[in-house]
Amino acid sequence: MRITLYSCVSTFIWTSFFILLLYILRVRLKLTEICSIESTILIYIFCVVRLLFIVEFPWTKNYECGYLFNPLYTFLRSNVVNNSGIRLKTYELFLIIWLSGIAAGLTFVITKYLTFAKYMKKMVFVRCEDDYRMFERISDRKDITINECKGISSSFCYGILHKNIVLPQRERTDEERFFIIRHEYAHIQNDDLIVKLMLNIFCAMFWWDPFVYLLIRRMNQSFEIRCDHRVIEGISDDQRVAYLETILSEYNRGGSTGKCTISEFSPKRQTDMEERFIEVSRYRKGQTGKKKFLIVMLAVIIMVISYSFVFMPEYEAPVGNNMEFINEDVHVYEENGKYYFNYNNDKREISRDMYEKLKNK
Repeated sequence: MRITLYSCVSTFIWTSFFILLLYILRVRLKLTEICSIESTILIYIFCVVRLLFIVEFPWTKNYECGYLFNPLYTFLRSNVVNNSGIRLKTYELFLIIWLSGIAAGLTFVITKYLTFAKYMKKMVFVRCEDDYRMFERISDRKDITINECKGISSSFCYGILHKNIVLPQRERTDEERFFIIRHEYAHIQNDDLIVKLMLNIFCAMFWWDPFVYLLIRRMNQSFEIRCDHRVIEGISDDQRVAYLETILSEYNRGGSTGKCTISEFSPKRQTDMEERFIEVSRYRKGQTGKKKFLIVMLAVIIMVISYSFVFMPEYEAPVGNNMEFINEDVHVYEENGKYYFNYNNDKREISRDMYEKLKNK
């Protein structure tokens, strides 16, 4: 198992294709009508895993695609710096830029969290007994703090070690209060707070990939829909309508806080709200275990296929008695009085002494 330039390029091609395909299935063909929102989230997680593990296995086959990849690999392996004994290839320069971007992205995530923590310390929180009375109908947990605050426009939950639910301080009915707290508590039950933090780190790692931002957005929306399903599970159609009215009311009253919150109740975009309305309206509990298993197996099979081969440029090694194979990936040869070392189609000129040493290995 190894990481090569070819495995990196192939990984980015595969994951971009997966994410774009999922987006089309989700938005255009209504993927959640075919499988549950939990299965949809699992498929998204497979995309994340595939992008994180950019490896090439011993059983991975090479697929030559010279028309597309020869120019690409020639460009990536071209020298951008070649003086004073320093040689820097294009892909090495990109790697330096990538790592610098990761450092900047992680710094941004940490700064964003610290800014949010500082923002929370400045807020004036008010304990409302009605909130706790509603929460007692939901859970008997005592480790969750519920407060209200005038300085926010949308309810949200936050905290990794100590969980907090915060509601805007305004008049609301007991039914609205119950639905909002139940939704935020669903985020805590699903461990969405930790998952979203990991997704922020993941986004910082692949900051240059526009498909990653599309993936994160769809995953966040899926988390909200999953919480909606938890809220409406087992309630009547009239209560379901009341829940939709609560979402709409919170959206019209203020929408997003605009701060570094982990999970907000009201949607940030009108299209997101429309999708949540549709999902809540048509939700019916139950996707058979057999169907879930088939969906998971299909995702696993596709992932295995994506590791089965990598895209490579076409390369024709020189033919003649002057070629010496060290193994199936490495050979040295003489051409026009010069000596070359070739490893995985990476051709480098070497000295005669080095050629003799490698030849006699």
